[in-house]
Amino acid sequence: MTLQTAELAFHIDNLASSDEERRKAAAWALFNQGAQMAWSVSEAWMNDGALTGVFAVEAYGEPGYVRPETTVGIAVSPETFAEICAANGNPPEAAVPPEQDAQEFELHFPANVRLDILTPRQTNGNGPLARYLRRNGPGIQQVEFRTYDVEGATVLLIRRFGLTPVFASPQPGANGARVNFLLVSTPNGERLLLELFQTP
Repeated sequence: MTLQTAELAFHIDNLASSDEERRKAAAWALFNQGAQMAWSVSEAWMNDGALTGVFAVEAYGEPGYVRPETTVGIAVSPETFAEICAANGNPPEAAVPPEQDAQEFELHFPANVRLDILTPRQTNGNGPLARYLRRNGPGIQQVEFRTYDVEGATVLLIRRFGLTPVFASPQPGANGARVNFLLVSTPNGERLLLELFQTP
């Protein structure tokens, strides 16, 4: 089920709760929403022999049922960013290239639930996060899949599925990662930004 705007706002607010169980429940709801959208797109990729071994995978749900290793990116205001950071023990911020105009940190919860909390450095700027927040308000801005070879994965997705990446070649990402992005359509007709990333 797709979370509506009020539900998204409720769960994002609860990421800053002083109650650990409320934070866990909110994280799961947000992760499940973003991950299910992304997995509905990637299911065909994971069944394509040419892509075997390109994506890092993890078990989610049923034993033995693997998906791409997934992180859901949540865009929030700078004020909410600070509140969520403090409520979760002040995890370290990622080193983000300045040209991306973003701040981020990662939250980890049980059952391989991962969230990237993202905010623009300049709320009135023209970076992708600032534009997203002005257009949509806080919400699921992207879903991230870890790959062992971001360039090879991108080339295969172009050839096998006719996808068009945002960049012609991988770009520098947070903490020295190499990244590229795909704007994809889910089977339900929703548009989703997928980030493919390769760690150093």
